[in-house]
Amino acid sequence: MGLLGRLLGRDHDGHDHEGHDHEGGHGEHHLVVVRIPADPANPFAAVAYSGPVSDFLATTGLGEMLSAAAGAQHHKGPGGTPFVQLDLALHDVSDKALGRLIGELERLGAPEGSRLRTEHGEPVPFGNLS
Repeated sequence: MGLLGRLLGRDHDGHDHEGHDHEGGHGEHHLVVVRIPADPANPFAAVAYSGPVSDFLATTGLGEMLSAAAGAQHHKGPGGTPFVQLDLALHDVSDKALGRLIGELERLGAPEGSRLRTEHGEPVPFGNLS
């Protein structure tokens, strides 16, 4: 089983621990949330990812973009760490499909500290080193 499979709670046959198949099937959609650290000086950070990611999903047939937004993660005190959040509906959450998505996000410049999370999985870190 690959790293993504372990993090996403699937066995080597592409089934999760409840026995559900996650290797494809265009009739089913799986929610995937991507969070990418954003430059606080760039108010258009969400736009920089939403268009290219929507095009990538449509071209590859992996799924579709549900929404893209910018926000701030509040830990302590005022302000917060800015991020871009992409909510995606994917047909396929196999290691291969998620690897393709992560590769595209990194190609688009997603920095270290980015995270991808499926409905039933643990966050998967990714991103380009600065």
